Amino acid sequence: MKFYIVKYSSENTAYDSLYSFIKRTEKWFNPPISSRKSLKDYVEKLVDEAVILLAKDKSTDDIIGIAAYYCTPEKFIFARTSYLAALPNREGIGSNLLSHVIEDCKSKGMCWIESQTWESNEKSIRLFQKHGYQIKEYISNRNNNIRSVILRLSFKT
Repeated sequence: MKFYIVKYSSENTAYDSLYSFIKRTEKWFNPPISSRKSLKDYVEKLVDEAVILLAKDKSTDDIIGIAAYYCTPEKFIFARTSYLAALPNREGIGSNLLSHVIEDCKSKGMCWIESQTWESNEKSIRLFQKHGYQIKEYISNRNNNIRSVILRLSFKT
């Protein structure tokens, strides 16, 4: 692999690098995150409350992928993926990040992980299904005519 996975901290990655990557990739979301909320507030909430995993290029140490998820077993029995993005043409980064998310949530005793994406985002749906997620439901919750898909990976029955 030409990349490695590390948990975000202010000691190993500058906040500006994290913000810049999300700003660069959030427009891939439909609609972009910044059209729904302040991107600065979104990133600050991730830093304050989420677990953030970074995929970094081994030769340059640049961020090439991010997974952010909420996993607080002291408050909830389930986790929720909030952000998963990798630079294009970097095969395996998103899958590798998602594998790390799953293992961390399992090790913390979570009962399941949920993720939400657009019904039209077939690539994302396939990635989650490849890792065992199943479609739980379709919802219309973002004031447009496009439905979202809630995907769930259960660990306990």
